[in-house]
Amino acid sequence: MPNIYAAATDTTMIVNDKSTFALARGASAADMVAPDATPLFGADRYDVAIRVSKNESGFSVYRHFMAFDTSAITNIPESATLKIYGYQRGTSDVIPIRIAAAATGDTSTNFSADDFDQVTNMKYAEHISSWNTSGYNSFTLNQDALNRIASLDTFKVALVNFTHDFSNSAPTSDVNLRSGMYFAGYSDVAFRPYISYTEGSVDVDDALARLRRKRRRRTRGSGRGFAATKIIAPPVAGKVVTNGFKTDGF
Repeated sequence: MPNIYAAATDTTMIVNDKSTFALARGASAADMVAPDATPLFGADRYDVAIRVSKNESGFSVYRHFMAFDTSAITNIPESATLKIYGYQRGTSDVIPIRIAAAATGDTSTNFSADDFDQVTNMKYAEHISSWNTSGYNSFTLNQDALNRIASLDTFKVALVNFTHDFSNSAPTSDVNLRSGMYFAGYSDVAFRPYISYTEGSVDVDDALARLRRKRRRRTRGSGRGFAATKIIAPPVAGKVVTNGFKTDGF
């Protein structure tokens, strides 16, 4: 099974101490960011990369964004698993979701503070409620994710808290839900986030068509965007949630 490792541009988005949960969750930009290899937050790892908290100072929401180079994949994988190695804290449940196309980060550029609100209501997998802090956490990617791995040059994923952030459910009492992870730039490859996938059966005509579409996107200027007209809504029900996030990634 081939592996694709996340680019060392992954970034934790931090919104701190807002007076309401809606202001924290719905912020248009992060108050600060913790990109890969930032000494302030540790050597390419962060113990609160995914967080929701409420205390006397207010509400805080942290989200972690990643990008994977999928330009070499033209056939839809039979299956794929997103693997995230936990670090120190594991009290927040975690769900991977689609990032909107407008997000500036990619495999060569760190995500910026303005990308904080570029999250969508599209699940890429079911959430993990028990976060492993001494090994890999495995998310089985759904069909929407598999389709996009094949159709996009850059596959972007946000990891967010499921109970409150993704579900748009404000904490009613003081909480501090935090889960940590190793970043893509960590010195030991055995701890880095990656996607393991099983290659799909090869349909030559379909593979060539996908490759031509990818090449056309590269020549349209951005190098990291994608054509909305080429994206098909996922056929599997139950993956779209009405929660106040963007309705899709277009």
